[in-house]
Amino acid sequence: MESGKREPYVATFATLVRSLRHSVVTIPTVRSDAAQIAYEISIALKVPHNALAYRRFIQLADNLEAEVGATKVGLTLTERHRRGVQYWDLALAALCEYRLNRRADCLFLSGSKHGKVAKACSGVRLRASMKYQSITSTIFASRNID
Repeated sequence: MESGKREPYVATFATLVRSLRHSVVTIPTVRSDAAQIAYEISIALKVPHNALAYRRFIQLADNLEAEVGATKVGLTLTERHRRGVQYWDLALAALCEYRLNRRADCLFLSGSKHGKVAKACSGVRLRASMKYQSITSTIFASRNID
């Protein structure tokens, strides 16, 4: 492509991406992110292969549990795309929210000075947990697994 060479340089790639008013961000992990798993679930549902969709959902839960900090957040970054099955969209969103809030960074707060903040963080985790459990139990209780 450049000067008769077959493979473009990284600089060419960066220039092309910038011309589209975008940037490329890498995440230091090889685990699949929420967008990739949502796509794989949508493909599994078209077949239909419900068991594979459930396995991919569980894999996202495992991926998010295994990562920490910015890497965990990075795995959840995606624009909202409807996959055609609303309960899966809700389940994926609830899972991401639950995993992100489960170990809130405010756990390090201690002592009476920070007691109210720590209690508030605990409430956020509890609400996220309850929302996740409510959505997933309602959604998946009535679905058949192959």
